[in-house]
Amino acid sequence: MQQVGGALGLATLSTVALHFTNSQADKIAKPMADAIVAGGGDPTAPVPGTDLTFLEGAIFGSRLSRRVRCTPSWWPRC
Repeated sequence: MQQVGGALGLATLSTVALHFTNSQADKIAKPMADAIVAGGGDPTAPVPGTDLTFLEGAIFGSRLSRRVRCTPSWWPRC
């Protein structure tokens, strides 16, 4: 029952947080964009490195899972 209560509490908390964030997004977006421009940045520019993040994570995860699978001494050599 504690797991059910924890899951419901987490779902409620995330719902409230998402609702609050979405309701405040319009108020926050303009001042943030203005601050970025005032600092000499381009608010429409993509974040550097995000184009390869998924690919790097998939490669790292596949190598890690192979190592974890082969760690027991009784496991056949991979």
